[in-house]
Amino acid sequence: MPSGEHRVGSTGASLLLGYSKEYFSRLAFKAPKQLKALQGEGFQGCLVETLTERDDRRGASKIKTLSKTDFKVWVEYEATKGNKHALALMAASFSEVLDDRFVAAFGHTPIADKDKLEKFDVDYGAYLEREELYRELREELEALELPGDKLYYPFLEPLATGHYSSYAEDPDCYQAQSI
Repeated sequence: MPSGEHRVGSTGASLLLGYSKEYFSRLAFKAPKQLKALQGEGFQGCLVETLTERDDRRGASKIKTLSKTDFKVWVEYEATKGNKHALALMAASFSEVLDDRFVAAFGHTPIADKDKLEKFDVDYGAYLEREELYRELREELEALELPGDKLYYPFLEPLATGHYSSYAEDPDCYQAQSI
């Protein structure tokens, strides 16, 4: 944008979050409760039409864009609802932030933008692949489950849901606290 503001195309944002390209424009009509919840988180939903040059053809196209803040709120909302695409986006973004922070902290040579984009794509795809693998494993566990298994093998329940909430359920993930 001429003002220096960065905006996100509503079509690209919808696709990135795993929806159809028209999803965002239909949000108010198809999912008013979701829109209201987003607005409760600070989502403004103000679309701005922007002219953008296209690499693949001559001229410019009009696209509808939302603010960077609205996109962030939407991604966070979707992640809290378990949207695997939003979670993959956040995981890949966090990996990029960590790389940049470590480079800055230790005075290493900054990572080239092209390399960052490639790593982001790899991290994003790897997250989605892991989620698919976990889903398949959960389905296999459920298919093998016999009546009463949860009574004799209570550890199967966290495996099926992927959630652990205490030391007793997963002691390897908790470190001993010193007094």
